[in-house]
Amino acid sequence: MHTRTVKVEDLSVQEFLPFGCSLLEHLADPGSTLRSREAAATAVGMMPLSTNLADLLPALLQDRERQVVEAAARSAGAIGSEPMLRLLVEQLGRQEGRLAARQAFLTRGDEIIPMLMECMREPSLPMSIRRHIPSLLGAIGSERAV
Repeated sequence: MHTRTVKVEDLSVQEFLPFGCSLLEHLADPGSTLRSREAAATAVGMMPLSTNLADLLPALLQDRERQVVEAAARSAGAIGSEPMLRLLVEQLGRQEGRLAARQAFLTRGDEIIPMLMECMREPSLPMSIRRHIPSLLGAIGSERAV
């Protein structure tokens, strides 16, 4: 019986995606090494949304290691969907994720202002989160933010 060897570089994107998704799910596992989880958190932000790999980000944003949380926050910001941005708002209340979430919001600029203003007025959002929003709006620096 003859088996054919397939090289990764010979695969189309569509052929590679299932393998890539499985690999990222494995790397994102809490039992994986710090570097593996960090790599997975970074890669999720580069993958097509159709892969549903963004579903890995909530757990990665709660990781015990700052590097993983920061990578996951960057990916959530890069994805930029409302659910991902809401996850970033929650990171404003966590020391491990605050700086990365703040940077992700600053990268988005003026477009994020309406959502942040809405969050400031949301009584169900803990004060430990809301108290960071005014300085974030000030850092955006546009007239709309002030």
